[in-house]
Amino acid sequence: MLKKILKRLSSKTTYQAGELYTIPLNGEYGIFKVLKVEERGVHVCLYSNLYKDSPSKVDISELYVDEKRTSGSNHTPLHYSSLKLWRPSYLQDAKVKKEELYSYHSWRENPYFI
Repeated sequence: MLKKILKRLSSKTTYQAGELYTIPLNGEYGIFKVLKVEERGVHVCLYSNLYKDSPSKVDISELYVDEKRTSGSNHTPLHYSSLKLWRPSYLQDAKVKKEELYSYHSWRENPYFI
């Protein structure tokens, strides 16, 4: 039991704000950025860009969110167990810009608003 708890705790520290990850999405690959890391989970930006093959590197300036198409989200809070189901693969580091945290801060003020 203690080993399971320690394993869960250690897996929580593997994510860092700014990191980009790829995830499989219906035969293609999407990308998300970790915006904030908290004790119970992470907050991510899910980009609308889709790739036929898993990219090995991306130009960060080309990533975008098109929430009208429902294929992206400026802010999605995820519990670690939910994130694990996405099967993320580390892609590269990036910086989190102040404006990228606007939706996160709005959520913190009212977490029931989606």
